[in-house]
Amino acid sequence: MIRLAKETELLEIISITKACTAHMIDQGIYQWNDDYPSKKAFIKDINRKEIMNYYNKYYTSDNLLISFSGKYYSTYIEEVNAGMDGHV
Repeated sequence: MIRLAKETELLEIISITKACTAHMIDQGIYQWNDDYPSKKAFIKDINRKEIMNYYNKYYTSDNLLISFSGKYYSTYIEEVNAGMDGHV
């Protein structure tokens, strides 16, 4: 199920992005670093409804963050969740 991320999930969101940052740097990709993405940026994304979480109903630790302009949220989430029916 994909839904809007919550501010209470901030530590988990930051943990996921720090792991991704380390992997990207290991691959020679320096788009993210210790300063970006920041907690402040994620709070802004959450408040603008521009960051989503995917939760596997069996393993809640399998999370995927999705961030994009909030105006696409409704249509995108409806399509994705409909396509996942019975698979999540």
